[in-house]
Amino acid sequence: MKIACVTYENENYASSIKNEDIVLVQYLQEKGIDVKIEVWTDSNVKWETYDVIIVKSPWDYHYKLDQFNTWLEMLKCQNIRILNPYDKIKWNSDKHYLQHIENAGLNIIPTFWLKKNEKPDLLKYFKLLCTEKIVIKPSISARFYYTAFHESNTNNCVLKTPKSGDFRVQSDFGGVAHLKSAPNQLIQYAKKYVEIFAKDCLFTRVDGLDIDGQFFLIELELIEPYLFLLHDKNSFERFYKALKQLLNIN
Repeated sequence: MKIACVTYENENYASSIKNEDIVLVQYLQEKGIDVKIEVWTDSNVKWETYDVIIVKSPWDYHYKLDQFNTWLEMLKCQNIRILNPYDKIKWNSDKHYLQHIENAGLNIIPTFWLKKNEKPDLLKYFKLLCTEKIVIKPSISARFYYTAFHESNTNNCVLKTPKSGDFRVQSDFGGVAHLKSAPNQLIQYAKKYVEIFAKDCLFTRVDGLDIDGQFFLIELELIEPYLFLLHDKNSFERFYKALKQLLNIN
C-alpha cells in the first residue's frame, strides 16, 4: 500500500509543521509503511500511483479553494482513499459546520453569523456578547486543547496560552504550547465532538476553551491541524497505530 502525506509549498514553510511532517513520515517509514511527503499543488505528482492520501498540512488550501476542491474531486473520482474522508474535509472547510455542531446540542464559543457584504452594527454584538473584544473571521480560513488519533481512544492534550496582553495563541504571535493533562470531564466532553462528527477520521484536533468547567468549541480541525506530535514522543506511535487500524494493516 502506497501512501502520500500531503503538505503545501511555501518558501516560508513553518518550521514546526515541516519538522512534524518530516519526523512523522520518517517514523512511519521505519515501521515499514510505504509513505512519502507530497505537495498537493505539485502538478508533477502522479496521484494515481497512491492508494491513500493523508491530507496532513495543506495550509494554503483556503487561498486556493477552487483548486483544492478540484484536487479532492480528482482523488475521489480515481477511488483513491482520502484521510480524513472527502466528505468530512468538504464539510470542515467552511466554518458554517459549527452551526451543525451547535444544532446537535454541543457547546461552541458564542458566535454570530454575518451574511456576505453585510454591514453589521458591531456595537450590537459587543453588547450581546458583553465583551470589549470580538474576533471577526471569514467562514473559510485556516489557522488547543485536545488532539485525537482514532485508535483505542488514545489522545494528546496541549494547553496554548497567549503572550501577555494578547489573545492569539499561535507561536507566530508569541503564544506558547504546553503538553498538559486536562481534567477528565473536559476530555470526555471534547470526545463527544469527535464521536459525533469525526468518528471515521484518522486524526482530529479539538480547539476549545474551558469556561467555568465547561468546554466550548472554537474549531474542530479535520483538514490541516498542527498535531503537536513533537511535544509528546509517544504521539508518533499512536498515529501509526491509528493508521494501521483504519487501513487494516497487520
